[in-house]
Amino acid sequence: MYYTYILYSHSIDKYYVGFTHDINLKLERHNFGWCKFSSRGIPWELVYKEEFINKSDAIKRENEIKNWKCRRMIEKLIAGGRPDSLGNLVGPAFKHCKTIPYEAFVF
Repeated sequence: MYYTYILYSHSIDKYYVGFTHDINLKLERHNFGWCKFSSRGIPWELVYKEEFINKSDAIKRENEIKNWKCRRMIEKLIAGGRPDSLGNLVGPAFKHCKTIPYEAFVF
């Protein structure tokens, strides 16, 4: 299995989006400062994950989330946000964010 995940750091108030095949090991590495960016935000907590059979699907989903460039969309996803029948994310957090295709939410 592969995972697309979102971590959150209270100390720097930032989210980190990535993919991995071992989510526990990846979280441990982020919290030991193995990555330049994540070393600034220790401790990190896992706030969201999606599971995929294929590595390529996990990478694709990671890139989709990163391309949103909208914190509100990430927070809505974490809170359980889903698209409406037109593929738009519902809720007030999305009135200033770009629309993403419905396929991005089929998991």
